[in-house]
Amino acid sequence: MKHTFTFIKMIVLVVVFSFKLNAQCTFTSPFGGATVTSTVAGTSVTLSTCNYGGEYAPTTFSVTGPFVFGSSVASDYITITDASNNILAFGPQPLAATIPTVGLYWVHFATSGPPTCGTQNNCRVTTVMAAYPPCTGMPSAGTVPASFSICPNTSAVITSTGTTAASAIVYQWQQSPNGTTGWTNVTTGSGFNTASLSTASLTALTYYRLVVTCTTSAMSATSSVLSVNPNKPVSLCYCATNLGGSNCSGDFITNVSILSTGFNNTSACLSNTLNGTYSQFPPSATTSASLMIGATYSISITTNNNNIESLWIDYNQNGIYEASEHTQVCLTSTASVATIATFTVPGTALAGQTGMRVRSRLNGNQNGPNDACLNMGSGECEDYVVTIVPATACTGVPNAGTAISSSTLVCAGSVVNLSLSGATVSSGLTYQWQSSPNGTAWTAIPGATTVPVSRTITAVTYFRCIVSCGTNTATSVAVQINIQPPPVAGVISGPNNVNSTSVNSYTVAPATGNLQWYRGTSSNGPWTAVTGATANISSIIANPPGVLYYAVIASFPGCLSDTTNAAYTVTVNPAPGDNVCNAIPLSIGTSTVYYKLQGCTTQSGEVVPPGGNCQTSTTWCNTNLDNTRWFTFVAPLSGHVKIHAPDFDTQVAIWKASNCNGLLSPSTATLISANDDDSTYTTSGGVIYSSLVYAACLTPGATYYIQLDSYSPATAADSTRLMVTDMGSPLNASFTGLNATYCVNGAATTLAPATAGGVFTIGTNTVSGNPIFVPSAAGNYTVTYDIYGCKTQSTTVVSVCTSVSELDNTNGALTLYPNPAAEVLTVMVSNEQVFGTIEVYDIIGKRLTQAPINQREVVLNVADLAKGVYVIRVNSKSGEVRTGRFVKN
Repeated sequence: MKHTFTFIKMIVLVVVFSFKLNAQCTFTSPFGGATVTSTVAGTSVTLSTCNYGGEYAPTTFSVTGPFVFGSSVASDYITITDASNNILAFGPQPLAATIPTVGLYWVHFATSGPPTCGTQNNCRVTTVMAAYPPCTGMPSAGTVPASFSICPNTSAVITSTGTTAASAIVYQWQQSPNGTTGWTNVTTGSGFNTASLSTASLTALTYYRLVVTCTTSAMSATSSVLSVNPNKPVSLCYCATNLGGSNCSGDFITNVSILSTGFNNTSACLSNTLNGTYSQFPPSATTSASLMIGATYSISITTNNNNIESLWIDYNQNGIYEASEHTQVCLTSTASVATIATFTVPGTALAGQTGMRVRSRLNGNQNGPNDACLNMGSGECEDYVVTIVPATACTGVPNAGTAISSSTLVCAGSVVNLSLSGATVSSGLTYQWQSSPNGTAWTAIPGATTVPVSRTITAVTYFRCIVSCGTNTATSVAVQINIQPPPVAGVISGPNNVNSTSVNSYTVAPATGNLQWYRGTSSNGPWTAVTGATANISSIIANPPGVLYYAVIASFPGCLSDTTNAAYTVTVNPAPGDNVCNAIPLSIGTSTVYYKLQGCTTQSGEVVPPGGNCQTSTTWCNTNLDNTRWFTFVAPLSGHVKIHAPDFDTQVAIWKASNCNGLLSPSTATLISANDDDSTYTTSGGVIYSSLVYAACLTPGATYYIQLDSYSPATAADSTRLMVTDMGSPLNASFTGLNATYCVNGAATTLAPATAGGVFTIGTNTVSGNPIFVPSAAGNYTVTYDIYGCKTQSTTVVSVCTSVSELDNTNGALTLYPNPAAEVLTVMVSNEQVFGTIEVYDIIGKRLTQAPINQREVVLNVADLAKGVYVIRVNSKSGEVRTGRFVKN
């Protein structure tokens, strides 16, 4: 989510609504809303699963009555307004409020109350629930579990189920060291005044109970007692949340084995939002092993990519994978080829069950001794339980098992690690490795008397091991090591003049071994590995614009890599649309063309819409430009179009300029409309944070510019269609509700647009929704409604009017006939009033006309007056005032 306010926006908001603010927080950015249709107590409706502090939820009530408004963030502050932003209720959540009439309301969420009214870009779940009636009599405290165990130094969550569902209920959790005496109110942790308690971190057995009080009856009930014991086995208490990983897209573990034991686990990849890419395996014949103190073992790890691999075993059983308990299995594995490393159980290891963790990550990244709990951007984590056992002396004839090697195919001069699989593990054993060129004639290797042992390979060689317990000996099954031809990188071929963002195929030949393509900005580097380019024929995205160089490194485990191939020069031209004067013309209608933004650049002075609100039709979330690409379209006859970029997190703007270079300065370009986040993406067919905007009142046949940008730097996977749809008919941008004239402090009116979604400007104040025009001071006012580039203006006059009661408070009456009058009205005045003035007022005291009196009978034409009651006022030269009323029919 990206819904933020700029400081300027906040200041404008305070100015516009300063006459309404008291102890509440209102905002102008909507996100997430719902319709409430039930008054059944306890019925809850989710407004949004990801409101921010600083947004409001537009909520339609088709029922009235008491409701409770809540947020998953306990410290939030809620303000409820109607659609015209009149305050209904406010206070800390949960907030109880009565909805008086059906209709639209706004539920505003702040991180703190006034005067701060804090905002925050963290998701919170927001709800509204039909309120329960007040409690009566004895409440129910519900039930809690009898007991449960937790990990040492962690907290527990205790929830009482079946408590009385009513308002006017007070909760208080209590704790005791023995469950019988010494009960005190819980004041640490959180939720100790709710039906669900999250305790503080516990190190000792603690007992809890819940006291529930009905404040209307002053009666209390107490739940049963629950014991919480921080004695969970340490093997189940290791860090396992927020570990990150690849989301099973790659770099995951396919097999873990401890050779010479039954531990041999082939696994699938699992991933979830709580843990990351993570699996936990309970002990079994193939997922656990007994490891003897002082013994050396070989671990085998296989992954589906070239990875850095790590092993931890919690030898001191303190629940922490420490750097001293780490084994670096390898820095660069080979995809689908087992990597074998050895580890020795230290003499200080504690006997009993303990944890073992294996982690993989894309090679070249962090996965070292201190990273057992690191949130990684790739790879996988797997947890196991092993049993540490004391050393036991060997007896009888041992089992020599099978000789194994870290690799059975190597280049000449490579070093291999030799070990045993399935051999007896105990103290008192001795070892002697032998070698043979043919598997028949064997020779003891001087000094090769340990397991494991390392050897340098210069030719095809067989190895086996003699295992002895005293005079009893056994011979292992032999392993053969073969010689691999050295890797070859070959020569690169492919297109050498391409457009940025295009995908092009390149070949290296002849090529043997494991291949990795690299990209550089000079023929000497520095070099960056091209993700996924590991075949002799690979597709590579061209970016950024300029001259690039491609190279290939061929490798094989234990061999010297071949880096001798010549760097291949590629000229990358700016992508079509990367320059404002190289915009891509679009046709009206649907499109199946996907446009990439990675590699596209911004130009000096390039225009950008204002920032501050993600979901309007005139702004973006911010004014950052990352990877802009430009397009043009010709306005259809309707002058009304929809622009949709539905496929990833984009931001779109529609501009008008006399020529393309006019887009390089705000003074020569006019913003028609803009959008960052489409609030209707679920119904409009886009993904979350995709963009959709309308443009209207366009000149048919004129050319307009579309600016497409990624919200954050685009990746190779980011692409979108860009579709221009003719809406078929011109947009109605008119509005109603503004009278031609008003009296000062007269009745206010609500302004209503024919097409919602734009903004009103009243004087210098800009507001969205349906604002109210309040005639608070005399003067001429211009009201403008602006939507998708269309503007409608109307002017009204606010006058100081004399009230009817003031007109009637005079010293006499006039002769008026006929009364009621249809077309003419005759007013008979006295001789003293001739050469005075005569005035006509409407019923609210607004003067309609004034004229001199030249004779005793004055005939007035009233045909054009609306039906109703009017007041005649005659002012004589001497100051005498007389009035009368007539009815126009």
